[in-house]
Amino acid sequence: MRGQCLSGSSLKVIAMVTMVIDHTACYFVSDGWEYECMRGIGRIAFPIFAFLIAEGYRHTRRKWDYGRHLLIFAFISEIPWMLLHTDGSHNVLFTLLAGLCCIAILDKLENHKILPFLVVLVIALATSVLNTDYGIQGVALVLMFYLFKDKPLLQLLFALPLFYDFHPLGILASFGLISLYNGERGFIKGSYSKFLFYAFYPCHLIVIWALLLVV
Repeated sequence: MRGQCLSGSSLKVIAMVTMVIDHTACYFVSDGWEYECMRGIGRIAFPIFAFLIAEGYRHTRRKWDYGRHLLIFAFISEIPWMLLHTDGSHNVLFTLLAGLCCIAILDKLENHKILPFLVVLVIALATSVLNTDYGIQGVALVLMFYLFKDKPLLQLLFALPLFYDFHPLGILASFGLISLYNGERGFIKGSYSKFLFYAFYPCHLIVIWALLLVV
């Protein structure tokens, strides 16, 4: 559509860059306007990742492989995550995987009235108990993008209360970028390219950990 100029690949790159900015502020900048500005920019990342999970489920034919790849890299990412965090939390890929599982359950059990919602509730609560990054809020955001497809105003109205304690301008900016999505996959194609995208998350955490050792 006219004015929609960002492919899924472009959104992935934006999410990765803003995530690095966010984590740079988190680990290397203590406070001040630089910290606030970088964290605000960094809040663009997660809503885009959540949106791409919902879109990925809709468009991939090999849904089991999609979930399996997320699970593998979630476990791989636990190593650098645990090197950086000693609070018993777990990395965000587990949250995104939980959101993906919830979408699949609602899709596969759509003829059931109560059971899918009970299972989704259990999975969402599990992310809170296990203290995964973004937790139940993150799972809810993934579900929101799936359930309210093509209803950007509803998506935004749902997301803002969920993330009231985050930088609102960053959340608004992320939805502005998502509104420019043109529905195309873009330049990240093929197995190797997709694996590089998955690998970016644990690799950037390893780089941060290594830099913290020398600064």
